[in-house]
Amino acid sequence: MPLIDVGTAAPAFTLPDQNGQPISLANLRGKPVVLYFYPKADTPGCTTQACALNESLPRLSNLGAAVIGISPDATKPIARFADKFKLSFPLVGDVPAADGVPATINAYGVWGQKSMYGRSYWGVLRTTYILDGAGKVHTRIDNVKVDVHAQEVLAALEDLKAGKPGRAIVSGSEVAAGAAAAAKKPARKAAKKVAKKASAKASTAAKKVTKKTARKPAAKKTVKKVARKAGRK
Repeated sequence: MPLIDVGTAAPAFTLPDQNGQPISLANLRGKPVVLYFYPKADTPGCTTQACALNESLPRLSNLGAAVIGISPDATKPIARFADKFKLSFPLVGDVPAADGVPATINAYGVWGQKSMYGRSYWGVLRTTYILDGAGKVHTRIDNVKVDVHAQEVLAALEDLKAGKPGRAIVSGSEVAAGAAAAAKKPARKAAKKVAKKASAKASTAAKKVTKKTARKPAAKKTVKKVARKAGRK
């Protein structure tokens, strides 16, 4: 299945969370929803991603957003994962059917071929959807980088709150661009400082030359005056 386009209604689902309680997307209408798909509970990258979101929950709550993590794990491993890292948001399990395909994950277009150490296999393509209050995709974050994910989610929610148009972004691209722009600022300041110093030096040098030039006629007059007096003697 293809990825869900921005502006399209998100597919409905009802799946069990870490406590075995059903979580239905329909019940979250009216508020923004951060729907993030991750490969496997309690693995390094997925732990970094989940803990960063957990730490950001106060800010996410201030923006009125609900957070749901979805993986192809069964309830027990998800429960252990949530308990181990004290995660305070729902993690739901979309266990693959008999054909090996998890229905909801596939419906969102994030079940695809991956490769590791030369081995090809099917799994979750790390992706996040930010849904608006009407259940439509406002922002899609592709190829999620776990170290900047929470930052990107917060930025997308701020855009949604401000009424900015939705879009699809590649994770890390805008953070890198922002870092590059920030790095240029000190360089520009340093260049201006050097230019200012050079200008000040040039101005000082010009003043000295002007003063010397002004002194020359007076010196010549003095020499002539001395010469006249010597002639009279």
